[in-house]
Amino acid sequence: MGMRPFITLHHFTHPQWFEERGGFNRRSSTARFARFAEFVVSQMGGLCSDWLTFNEPNVYTALGYLFGEFPPGERNQLWKYARVMTNMHRAHAVAYDRIKAVQADASVGIATNWVEFRPATPSRPDRFLAGLYDSVFNRSTLGLLGSGSMPLPLRMLASEVPEVTGKLDFVGLNVYNRLYVKMPSDAASRKTGGIFVPSDVPQGDHGCELPYGEAFPHAITSAAQAYSILKVPIYITENGVPDRSDRIRPWVIVATLRNVHALIEKGVDIRGYFHWSIVDNFEWSEGWTLRFGLYEVDPRTQDRTPRPSAELYRNIVGQNGLDDEQLSRFSDPPVPTAPVMGR
Repeated sequence: MGMRPFITLHHFTHPQWFEERGGFNRRSSTARFARFAEFVVSQMGGLCSDWLTFNEPNVYTALGYLFGEFPPGERNQLWKYARVMTNMHRAHAVAYDRIKAVQADASVGIATNWVEFRPATPSRPDRFLAGLYDSVFNRSTLGLLGSGSMPLPLRMLASEVPEVTGKLDFVGLNVYNRLYVKMPSDAASRKTGGIFVPSDVPQGDHGCELPYGEAFPHAITSAAQAYSILKVPIYITENGVPDRSDRIRPWVIVATLRNVHALIEKGVDIRGYFHWSIVDNFEWSEGWTLRFGLYEVDPRTQDRTPRPSAELYRNIVGQNGLDDEQLSRFSDPPVPTAPVMGR
């Protein structure tokens, strides 16, 4: 059918026994993950030659050790964030070699999430906190892949991983949103780390507790330009918006792909774009609350119904580009942009 699959080996979940033995908190996780990668590729290599060792290690680690939203549910453990990120990238390096030994023509990469952090005010505290989030969240994988060490302040909390440099055939970028940052001043803002989303910006549907973020197609430009320093092909491995009624998804698709085209025209080596997602999926901590699909899924019957954006995306893929009508119709985010509460 002309389809080329990309398989991710770790996307947040792993066996309970692995976690009970310390998970990626332990250096021993490197060998365990490498054996797992080697086994999967030995069994599925006939179907796939493009592999992602990890998808969004920064999300897995930030939500598990800084914000307490994912297991193991810890908060403000920056030193654990640094150690787990280090071990995951060390595991990537070993798995890279094991995969190549099993499948010589394999293309092996890693995918990271990129978020734009905007200070709520020009004040020094807000700018400092936004810069800290950018350094910790956006630049950790970039630093490890480029030089074997994370940026400050994480560099002071974890060992270097020189063996990961050069172990990369491509990098995946998952880009969705922009978050606003204000230095916390009360219990409520401390709980969210000072992160919030203004009500008057274009955004997808609201999660169970927190807004998902401002839909911000220009974030793709910052992410791709930053990671182009690695001098490897870039794939946009995730991009989309939770939007059950298709209020802003068509605009997000067109605006994002317009930016992707502009990046390619400037010489950035972007090889592909994956929309998240073809169908609604059961989100990690949000269940069926957030609907990312081009096709709506009925959780009870599993019936799939195309949203209007499915036809738009099909037409873009079919013509391998954006036409004047699409560019004109979806040049600006629709109004109103108030998010729908999840249910």
